Amino acid sequence: MRVTIQRARNILADLELDSRLMNDRSAYVAMVCCGLNNSSQWDEAHKTSLGINDMILAINSGFPKANKGHGYKPNTRETIRDKTVKPFIANGLLSIEDPAISANSSKVRYTSSDHLVNLFKSVSKNSYKTELLRLKKVAEKRRSVYQNQRELEMNPVVLPDDQVVFISNEGQGPLVQSILESMLPKFAGGSQVLAMDTADGLKFFRRKKSADCCKQLEALISAQEKTAGNTPIYPDVIAYDCDKNWLFLIEACNSEGIFDDERKTKLQELLSPVFPNLIFITCFNSRTSMKTWLPDLAWETEVWVRDNPDHMIHLDGFKYLSPYTED
Repeated sequence: MRVTIQRARNILADLELDSRLMNDRSAYVAMVCCGLNNSSQWDEAHKTSLGINDMILAINSGFPKANKGHGYKPNTRETIRDKTVKPFIANGLLSIEDPAISANSSKVRYTSSDHLVNLFKSVSKNSYKTELLRLKKVAEKRRSVYQNQRELEMNPVVLPDDQVVFISNEGQGPLVQSILESMLPKFAGGSQVLAMDTADGLKFFRRKKSADCCKQLEALISAQEKTAGNTPIYPDVIAYDCDKNWLFLIEACNSEGIFDDERKTKLQELLSPVFPNLIFITCFNSRTSMKTWLPDLAWETEVWVRDNPDHMIHLDGFKYLSPYTED
């Protein structure tokens, strides 16, 4: 039987994985990690060794209609890694080829599990239900182990409104922690965190004072995710100043992700009907790491660096840390 994106999605649904993995992006990743493309038969599935960039290339070349025919751009690397590959590892579908390499390193390669390969090979065969049950049992066991391990690697962080959240001590986690503990109190004092991008997806924080705003924000982002394919544009941290009606959009750029002109425009189009007063802040670990991205940073935005926490860099514009919709 010929490989199809819909059948791959149905297989992920049969595995009863998290609903956030029920999308084309995850289905494509699962297929290319088993060596499949648009002209393959399911029984041709086999183990592979791929990095994230390899996966993007394999999807774009093997499935020309992927992402509405636009393919996946290099700036989706972090989304694919964090939103699909890491959850696949947690469920036993993939594994890191060399555990000695950091999971966030560009050198890391991933290999498909025997159970996933066998499940794909069994499509339309009598053995499908047996292979499905085997992988579901493995996934359940791996999730339990993975969750315990993650809890040991998380740092408690107190938000400005005294709520405690847990942040990973790997990848961009330390940068996000500094944003919450240092940048927000100093430059956005009085604001409340409405949402944060986590390993489990975008998490919303509804507080009594900002409950309506949070509900509106969640509805806008949910609508964007349904219409914009598999490339979410929301930032890592979204905070709201209820008194000023200002929405702070904050991106933690550890290896990827900034507010360039295209992303800034898309967020303005998405959010301004409800939140007209937007402030964009891209955060880096240092000015050295900022240099790579400086040519692409959008004007009329701000930059904050972790190793100089008392300063904010202003990229032109006649407003400093205030929305351009206000007089």
